[in-house]
Amino acid sequence: MLKKLFLLSVAHAVGDMALRTFYIDAFKSPLSVGFGANGQEIPFLWVYVLLAHALINGGCYYYTSGLLLVGLLETVSHFTIDYVSGVGYMPLIADQICHALILFACALYWYSEDKYKNSVIH
Repeated sequence: MLKKLFLLSVAHAVGDMALRTFYIDAFKSPLSVGFGANGQEIPFLWVYVLLAHALINGGCYYYTSGLLLVGLLETVSHFTIDYVSGVGYMPLIADQICHALILFACALYWYSEDKYKNSVIH
């Protein structure tokens, strides 16, 4: 179980920190305004950017665990948590606690599956 928690923590650090660019940081919030090359506002740019960010994180979880459900749970929850945080309804500490709880739930689910049955990590 500790190995799975560690591996998912690394996956989360890679997806949420190492692969998060300035562009993602600047435009993943619903309160941000994005502009195209011609200077025109791009409506709902934040949806695409936040979804890409959530998919990167979910992909890291899926790649690490080999379980599609783990990847989907992380994708949906990451989008939701970052959305609620981005509109100002959740302080940073609550955001991080929610991410940690999801990480723990994913590790627990992975642990409950057959021992490394579908995992890329053996």
